Amino acid sequence: MTNPDQEMDIKIVMVGESSVGKTSITDRIVNDHYEENVCSTLGTTYSTKKTTIDGHDITFQIWDTAGQEKYRGIAPMYFRGAHVALCIFSVLDQKSFAAVDEWIKSLNDKADPNILIFLIANKIDLADEREVTRNEGMEKARKYHIPYHEVSAKTAEGFETFLYLIGKTYMDQTEKPEEISEKSIKITAEDYSKDKHSKKNSCC
Repeated sequence: MTNPDQEMDIKIVMVGESSVGKTSITDRIVNDHYEENVCSTLGTTYSTKKTTIDGHDITFQIWDTAGQEKYRGIAPMYFRGAHVALCIFSVLDQKSFAAVDEWIKSLNDKADPNILIFLIANKIDLADEREVTRNEGMEKARKYHIPYHEVSAKTAEGFETFLYLIGKTYMDQTEKPEEISEKSIKITAEDYSKDKHSKKNSCC
């Protein structure tokens, strides 16, 4: 059981195809900031975010990995010791959604067996351009028995509860691992009443 007075480090590894918005999500988490034109990550970048969840002082250690094919072999190096993996796809890109299966397989093969994987849908602000529906995302999450969450790094939609969801779910898993998957799906299934509509292009 976790001690409320104990500081906790949670290592997060971000995975997913290039241009799905991993770097922009990291920037939103760490700095509450969005940059319109962001270059693709080369290799891996590291950031930290401190917060308090239910009385626990937590430092999220965030490793943003490159999604390009030529860097694909590097990502598993950063799986070691990771407590949480955010598997990210863009709702505007069906190919990035299909690639989720490969990323989750890589995590299952090469990461710690107790790693907590989240399926994260990004770019929901461009609702009229969606190629992947909320139901499709939730169905894939159910397939792997993992939590599902939708966000927009651009508008900050979905970030109000994002870190709390990650931290709380992780702490619950360390106490009651057998209950975590089904409970997490139920939590995220109740999120957000409406998607925002926008015609603007977004690179991340």
